[in-house]
Amino acid sequence: MPRIAHSIGTTLMATVPAARTASAPVVQCVLDEERAALADVHHTTQDPLLRNIVGEAIGLNGVDFQSGDDPEKAHAARVNQNDRTQHEVNLDPQQLTEPLTRQSHLLHELIHVSADRRYNANAGGDRDPALTAVVDPGQTIAEQDKEIGRQSKHRYGLAESLHDGVDDDDAVGDDIKALVKDRASRAMGHPHRELDSVSSELYYEFHRRGVDQTSHTFAKVKALAHGTYRSRNEGVPLDQVYEEPQRPGKCCVVQ
Repeated sequence: MPRIAHSIGTTLMATVPAARTASAPVVQCVLDEERAALADVHHTTQDPLLRNIVGEAIGLNGVDFQSGDDPEKAHAARVNQNDRTQHEVNLDPQQLTEPLTRQSHLLHELIHVSADRRYNANAGGDRDPALTAVVDPGQTIAEQDKEIGRQSKHRYGLAESLHDGVDDDDAVGDDIKALVKDRASRAMGHPHRELDSVSSELYYEFHRRGVDQTSHTFAKVKALAHGTYRSRNEGVPLDQVYEEPQRPGKCCVVQ
């Protein structure tokens, strides 16, 4: 099935393949609805972290939604022309039929935009766009690459811990376990790009789906969302602000 591609950035280009041009108004309507839903959550939630994350996404300046006819344009500009203002988002309403899933995916991509603008490893148009790392600009490229690798390895370990640990959490159902494993796998595949977006979207979904907030999985996702939020907004490496949540029954055995 052809996909309807969207780009997010200084210009967000909703590109529609020629065979499905008639779907453009439907796609635009869906995007408007999901953006409005995110704004509503931002205004109504009592959770400070969720309010901050959603507010960061919907408060991005210079983000526009428009129709186009080339689904590869944004990707080509981003990779070949080193244009970090273009972000490609694939959102097909015929495949993503659940509004909450569309909202979380849109939040995911908007956090990518924000991370691109905030992490200084990517500030100069790094050869690997969307590097979520903090580096010392006074270091050599080789030294910066080594630090990027160290931070990426740390991020991979956190994603792997989330992926492997959810199996032992009896407080969440099989549907949530499957969701966590799917999204954590995405973060493990590209830890230097995806952990910010994955943890943010999961935190959003957990709140909207009413996941048990006393569960270790909820605590882990919250710690990841909070740590990555601080890292990109405070300009410090993730390992300096991330706090591993204490797992019930895993600490403090009194002799």
